[in-house]
Amino acid sequence: MMGLALLVACLMACTGTAKRMYEGPTRSSNEIAILEESKVVRIINIDGKSVKPKYMDSLYDTYHVLPGPHTIQAILEPFQSQSLGGGYYDTYQEIGYTSPVREIKMDFRAGHRYRIDAQAGLDIKEWQPEILDLSK
Repeated sequence: MMGLALLVACLMACTGTAKRMYEGPTRSSNEIAILEESKVVRIINIDGKSVKPKYMDSLYDTYHVLPGPHTIQAILEPFQSQSLGGGYYDTYQEIGYTSPVREIKMDFRAGHRYRIDAQAGLDIKEWQPEILDLSK
């Protein structure tokens, strides 16, 4: 029985969850904007505030922000297979590559859901983030 409880706790800790990036009480989904990570882009901070505790990179994958302008900094996810020079690599560490931090500014709207992703067609060393409004 104790083993089952430990397994459930581990599975809950390993899955992504939402992090509130504003002060005050929890607000309804029509009062906030929801920003989620794609499979290839990891958010590292929002408005200068770190979003992930050190050594817990997969704890959060969705962020709740108040409507209005926000600055997002992100990197490419280092554990996704990427095409580079015709070959596929499981991690950037295999090829000695570290993703540059990229910044994007966006005016978020209440009641909307967004996803940050990498613009298609760019070399991974020159990648640029884009934020897609999934509510449309």
